[in-house]
Amino acid sequence: MTLSGDVAYNGIHPWLVGSDADGRQEWLSALDAVESLGPRLIITGHRDSDVRDDDAIRVLDGTRQYLADYEQALAASDSAQELITRVLERHGARGNPYTLFLSATAAFAA
Repeated sequence: MTLSGDVAYNGIHPWLVGSDADGRQEWLSALDAVESLGPRLIITGHRDSDVRDDDAIRVLDGTRQYLADYEQALAASDSAQELITRVLERHGARGNPYTLFLSATAAFAA
């Protein structure tokens, strides 16, 4: 079992306020480092309490996919609301959407 702290998220929107493309790329590298430890389960520091599956590969891949989808949505968006809409199309079932709203607002701050 591995405890991932803030590296992996399970069923909620990751906190991306203050992140940039380079930082998100480093985050992906950190996920790879966790995977290299060979965990079977990952207990995340941030998770939806209704999600009962702590499978390491699912958790890591889910976080990777979110980061990739966020990056793609950010590149295709002209406003925070458009970014939010695009991310929710792929990840609307995730909990704590407030973090997405804050992340999107910060991404388009003047």
